[in-house]
Amino acid sequence: MATNGVRQPVIRIFNPEDDPSTAGTEHSDLIAYDLAHEIHHLRSRLWPIGEHDTVVVSIKGMRHSTISQRPGGAYGIYVGPKSCYNANGGLPHMTPHIERRYEMEALSRALEVLRNIVINNPDILRIFVITDSDFLSSALSEIHEVLMNAGFPQSGNRIPDFERVKQLHEHLCEFEATGRTIQFWNAPSLTRKAYELAMVT
Repeated sequence: MATNGVRQPVIRIFNPEDDPSTAGTEHSDLIAYDLAHEIHHLRSRLWPIGEHDTVVVSIKGMRHSTISQRPGGAYGIYVGPKSCYNANGGLPHMTPHIERRYEMEALSRALEVLRNIVINNPDILRIFVITDSDFLSSALSEIHEVLMNAGFPQSGNRIPDFERVKQLHEHLCEFEATGRTIQFWNAPSLTRKAYELAMVT
């Protein structure tokens, strides 16, 4: 759980099972595409055509395998079929060459995309970022506790890449300061399109 200054703590994890309007529904059925605005909305039993104050994006950051012998990695950001907001690109080589570093950079680039989306769609108040990274969702949800303890959560093990996580947290706070929320939805089955975008980089 994170917090913004004197504001009440905000919940940065989205679990459809916690809400009666989305519980028990296939993940793929919880997303509706808005062709006019070229974005995905969250869909629920109350709003079967999609809640128009929401946007759902999926992200994937990945390192190039040692088999490909290519340096660095790639990212994909999927907002919808043929959406003008879809994005992908290469990522520089990072040491250590591990997946979580590329996932963090994918999120950084997704936040740039989301800034453009909310500029063009100012009614959006709730942002959902689909990821298959347990690290991203947990680290950015526990960050307040971690900041209070100089990078150490209750588990006692310092968060890896703490300074970069802290930077990402500050970017999330910028969105939250405008009255918006950002939640991470750990749904690997919904990251396939983002993965495909990363693969063609």
